[in-house]
Amino acid sequence: MANIVILIIEDKDEEAHIAQTAVKNHFSIPLDEEGSYLGLEVAKEKLGYPDWRIHKVSDDVVSIMTAKDLSEAKKGFERIFGTEKVSGFSTVFPKVGVITDLMFPGGPSRSVQANGIEIILMAIEHKIPVVVCSDTDHHDVGFVPKLATMLAPLHPTGKIPVILDNKNWVQAVNEVVAML
Repeated sequence: MANIVILIIEDKDEEAHIAQTAVKNHFSIPLDEEGSYLGLEVAKEKLGYPDWRIHKVSDDVVSIMTAKDLSEAKKGFERIFGTEKVSGFSTVFPKVGVITDLMFPGGPSRSVQANGIEIILMAIEHKIPVVVCSDTDHHDVGFVPKLATMLAPLHPTGKIPVILDNKNWVQAVNEVVAML
């Protein structure tokens, strides 16, 4: 049995939903009679953490955390690498992957900046796979592919995939899962 968590950092609700669906489809998470994905939603209001859904697929447990800003993403990292338990479920995961937008706010009511760079650095620090998936056509971020290439040797997988100008969540999920 594998415990897998995919942390998605995306500030736009519609894009976050598309990203979550890409993860669910990749792992073939089953649907109930009403067409909803089967799974447990961990109450984020109570815990103060990002949106967190847990799905059991065969013998695997696949968790999807979604953060809207840098402060939520940091809380997600704390949850993933902590030893806390939620309803008896250990939150220490042997397989963790991160898919991040590049441009998103640092917190509620904060301005949009290239906070995805900090997520890349956090992933390198924690030795976990990371993929940048961003529609940056309206931002001047041509430096990001070069930055990812320069940082890749510091990452245990030796690469940091970057998808720019088109949020291709299916490709991003495939890239991150291939590195798990």
